[in-house]
Amino acid sequence: MASLGQERRAEFGREADADVTVRAYRLPPVPARLRDISTGGAMLKVNGAAFEIGDEVVLTCGEIEIVATIAWRKRGFFGLAFHRRLDPREMRALRVTHPLEQHSL
Repeated sequence: MASLGQERRAEFGREADADVTVRAYRLPPVPARLRDISTGGAMLKVNGAAFEIGDEVVLTCGEIEIVATIAWRKRGFFGLAFHRRLDPREMRALRVTHPLEQHSL
C-alpha cells in the first residue's frame, strides 16, 4: 500500500523531459534537464552546477520563467520549490511527450 506522500506525488507529479536553464542571482544560466514537474515544484538533472540548498533561482523553459528555491540536492539532481503554483497552461507546456529513458544529461 502506498503512503499518503507517495499517493499525493503520483497524483500531482508528472514525469517530464525538457531542456531548461536555471539561473541564480548574478550567475550565468546553467543548462539542465527537467525530470519531474508538479504545480509546486520540480526535479532537475544538472551537471556540475554549484547550486546550494536555499539558493533562489529562475527556471526558464521557452517563454516560461518560474522563480524557485533549491529545496534539496543529491548526485546531480536538484529539487525546486516554486514561489507560486503553476497554472494549467504552464503545466501543459512543461509536460513530457517522450519517455525519460530516451534522453540523458
